[in-house]
Amino acid sequence: MRMLERDSNVTSQRTPPIQDAFLKHLRDNKLDVTMFLVNGIRLQGQIRRFDNFTVMLVRGTGTQVVFKHAISAIYPAEPVQLTDPTSFG
Repeated sequence: MRMLERDSNVTSQRTPPIQDAFLKHLRDNKLDVTMFLVNGIRLQGQIRRFDNFTVMLVRGTGTQVVFKHAISAIYPAEPVQLTDPTSFG
């Protein structure tokens, strides 16, 4: 059983999770986003930082830290392409 756990950790280290790649792209390109929370609240701004549990959203002079488990959806202001379409044969 331990060997299986080790193998899954190695796999996850090779490829960053899609969530991290998505958030990193939004942060690095300073894209405006609309974030919907599970309770229906809509937040807007730019992602400044994120970690395993939280996302820091900045708008104007205001900053909000949102727990990831409270986020229902994140909509960027423009389309995001995380992969190279030519790499799919």
